[in-house]
Amino acid sequence: MAPEEQWDDITDVYAATSERLAPHRMIHADNFALNNVMHAMEAMDSKMDPGYGYKDRKNLLELVYEDRINRNPDLPTTLCLMQYLLEAEASFLTGNYVVTTLLGCVYFYDHSLIESPLVLAYLQAVCVSVNMYMNSAIIADVREEEEFGPQWFEVPHCEDLKPNQAIDRLQRALAAAKKELKESDRADVDAPVLAAIASLVDFRSRLLRSLDALVLAKLNDATLRVQELQDCIPGIRALRTEAEASAPNGGGEAKNDPVDGHNGPRSQSPGAADQADGASGEKKAGLPPVPPIDGIIFDEARTWAVTTHMLNVTPNPNWTETLDLFEKLATELLVVASVDREVSNFPELIDFIETFSARRPSPHLVSRSFLMTLVYDQKSLVLRKHKMFDLILRNLSEQYGATIFQSLYDNPLTVTSLIVPPAKPSPDQVPPRDYLMQFLDRFMKGILQYCYALLHNRARCRRRLSNLFRDWGFVQEVAWECDAYVFDGGLMTDRTIPVELAKKLGILSALVNGYVLRSMRLFLCLGFELDLYCPTEVPETTWYLHYLTYLQVENQREMYKTRSLTQAEAQAVRKATKKLVAGGGIPPSFATRDVREIPAAHIETLEACVSLHKVVYTLCAAFTVAGYLRDPGPPERRMKYCDRASRYEHRLMPFLSLMKPPFVRYASFLRHYQFPEDPAAIIYEVKRNVDHCLMLVERAKLMQPTEKDARTLKELQTVAKANSVAAMVLSQLVSNPQVDDAAKPSVFFDWTYSTSYPVIKVRRDVGRKAGAS
Repeated sequence: MAPEEQWDDITDVYAATSERLAPHRMIHADNFALNNVMHAMEAMDSKMDPGYGYKDRKNLLELVYEDRINRNPDLPTTLCLMQYLLEAEASFLTGNYVVTTLLGCVYFYDHSLIESPLVLAYLQAVCVSVNMYMNSAIIADVREEEEFGPQWFEVPHCEDLKPNQAIDRLQRALAAAKKELKESDRADVDAPVLAAIASLVDFRSRLLRSLDALVLAKLNDATLRVQELQDCIPGIRALRTEAEASAPNGGGEAKNDPVDGHNGPRSQSPGAADQADGASGEKKAGLPPVPPIDGIIFDEARTWAVTTHMLNVTPNPNWTETLDLFEKLATELLVVASVDREVSNFPELIDFIETFSARRPSPHLVSRSFLMTLVYDQKSLVLRKHKMFDLILRNLSEQYGATIFQSLYDNPLTVTSLIVPPAKPSPDQVPPRDYLMQFLDRFMKGILQYCYALLHNRARCRRRLSNLFRDWGFVQEVAWECDAYVFDGGLMTDRTIPVELAKKLGILSALVNGYVLRSMRLFLCLGFELDLYCPTEVPETTWYLHYLTYLQVENQREMYKTRSLTQAEAQAVRKATKKLVAGGGIPPSFATRDVREIPAAHIETLEACVSLHKVVYTLCAAFTVAGYLRDPGPPERRMKYCDRASRYEHRLMPFLSLMKPPFVRYASFLRHYQFPEDPAAIIYEVKRNVDHCLMLVERAKLMQPTEKDARTLKELQTVAKANSVAAMVLSQLVSNPQVDDAAKPSVFFDWTYSTSYPVIKVRRDVGRKAGAS
């Protein structure tokens, strides 16, 4: 013990305190925090301390005090800075944290450090772009504010600056720079540099105009702006030559930045990803190595992020990858801007969102966010001009002939006299319109949550769908109550109307069930796409998809076919409402119910889906009976961790919240999933199902299907033919069985053809290697 240290004896304090010490309590000093101790990391440990090994950590105040910040960069440095910011913005858009990308530039922390009007205007324009990205994602509920990192909101980010104001400042600063260069001695030397800067300024201006038009829902203008943005990208790609002309010493190797905290070339600087290619003398796509940006990029932000939040710092994408990202984003924004032209009713809106979310590669966060802000804004408007209630009621009237709900919504007093007979008034009777409004409110919320789920990435989409089924259960209950009250409580008071007619009049439950079945099918298919199922779970899942698709076909037929009343049924309704119809109390169209055309192509497409699901699970059964599809792992592990009944119930547990369709327990599934012990008989059944599926596909193609159904039919045809080949291979294997289990070929599922229907393939090389060994 060192002589200068003095210790106090606390034995008496401890003894006195311990007598009053309650269970699960402890004695500690005032400055002790148990939570901090439990979360503390071991300092100076290479694995637990993420800040271990960082040297020469820079501080913004120190840089300002030492006057090491370049407040007025020249044109070549300005060009390099613009390129860096564009690459950092692309890195941020790919999912990296803003603190490790854009906030690596010292100017973001204090705009007063900038004396160059051009640099200040461009930096503010970047801030406006990032604000629009973030605001659209937060409003659309695609991302939360915390996920972007609170550091962006702690720095000056020009939240009050409008896009058109930022563009005007940028154009004025560029004009002033051109005028200044014309009067200087470096006009000939820096002219190519300024031309490259003008190209980047033009790109930034067009990007801001495109985003602003989408925010304001000026979709026709947005289409033109996005097309202009696409047109300027090829010119931006040609900046390599201009950058080579602007780089001193012919674009030589970059030196260490005295303000950067890294030792060696800066990984975040423009062109750093191409330096390794330049060393071999081979030119690669992207910008060449650029000189270091002294006093502009520093390591304080990245070091703080790593040591505080344990964030991984990834290099920015190179110039080619950056422009590829913005080109992909522009293409998707062009599709988003076309939503007003592609969508004319409620079902087409949902189909558009489903098709857009299913694009591969997955749509970018920005395009998904802008689409959701257009679909439903803060004023409860769809595409900024329609009310969601009006779209739902119009769909019921125009597509299914159920005009009663539109009439009840517009003029409740007239229709109430039909639903609630005036001869038997009840003081406690709830107005029918209240039931309808309750249904519309619940159904609208369910549809919006379904759209929100679609516009998330696939993993979050599946998790949101699992939570959505509870809401769908409430919507089904409200729809059933509304149908029962409107029709069973009103029209059904007349005994002359049969019970079957009452079921046909209740259309709201069938409408909700259609979207519930779509959600269930998507939930199961996302499990395939995310590779969540083991091989032995594929038969159960495909059988359940077959069950859901069959119910979807029946629901569609009910929606179109039986909702239109026959002549006898219409006469029964007229008899019950004869006085009201004759007196003009309600339009006769309610009693007659317009006959709607059944979408035969869509029905045939769904039936082909049913047939293909049957092909897949029957083929799985054939491979299982033949002994080629088995549970993974050793037998003792299969019994303990891979119980098929437990996995089945666990995978389908979210469906228990629904009223309809009835949940199929594993015991019921086994009763349906029974096949003979002879693989040849099952293979014959597979071939019959393949032929039936292909026949339905050819029939649907002749019925003028929609674009979405046409894509589905092409996918079904490809998968069906590929699985017929698998059936032929299995037939050959059954004819020539392998005695040794180790020499048997392995079976795997190929999802490259479709994310909903697998192609079963046999890997023969495994069997040959096993037999040889």
